[in-house]
Amino acid sequence: MTGIQSFEFGGMAIAESDKSVGNMDPRFGTYREVFENRENLIGEIGLKLEKVAVIDPLSPNEFVDLGDKTRFNIYEPIQANGLITRNPGVGLMLNPADCIPLALSDIDTGITGLAHLGWRGIVSDFHKKMIDHMTKSGLDVSTTHAYLGPSIQAKSYLGKDRAEEQKTDLWDECITKNPETGLFHFDFPKFVTKQLVELGFAEKNIRKSEVDTGADHQYFSFTRHKSDPENIPDGRNGFVVRQLS
Repeated sequence: MTGIQSFEFGGMAIAESDKSVGNMDPRFGTYREVFENRENLIGEIGLKLEKVAVIDPLSPNEFVDLGDKTRFNIYEPIQANGLITRNPGVGLMLNPADCIPLALSDIDTGITGLAHLGWRGIVSDFHKKMIDHMTKSGLDVSTTHAYLGPSIQAKSYLGKDRAEEQKTDLWDECITKNPETGLFHFDFPKFVTKQLVELGFAEKNIRKSEVDTGADHQYFSFTRHKSDPENIPDGRNGFVVRQLS
């Protein structure tokens, strides 16, 4: 199934798109095309562009609590890799290629968050710091739902060595070595899921997309683009979430 996938989970309305919907990042296309594509995606969860805050994926690993803010400029992404809102009328958006979009929602407190998780953010526990802030604001991890959107999976994420931060027991369960190639396969979605459980999230409240952007040609993938930049276009997929009122 391709195009825009929209669904509800744990009090969240979520929409995600693949390459057939078009590129979602103005670095790889015209502003007109990109914002038409974004408008189509955002409309799937019943919002207009001015009600959606967009993450700038080139930002440092910091998060922004939007508080009660309800209007945004879709042309000016927010300099953060994580956003938090308490307003069900506000959508949170990011445009990933292979990184994990992590959506969080505690419907009892009205707190919703979205994190852009690349490998640097994951090994530095960026998402744990963001969740800690949300918890101090009232979020209850035992009732919070988490969704990990389409991202690169272990089959496609290869490396020659482990970072120093990855030499732990928890990482041991998420890294395998191919005896034929000598390369390591890194399962970042599995690692983040295990961390969430360690933090107190109920396993039944965690859902993970099985899409492997590194292998599925229906999706933009920075990893695949790097392997053949002449023939594989660069671009970004779309992901947007809001809490159901």
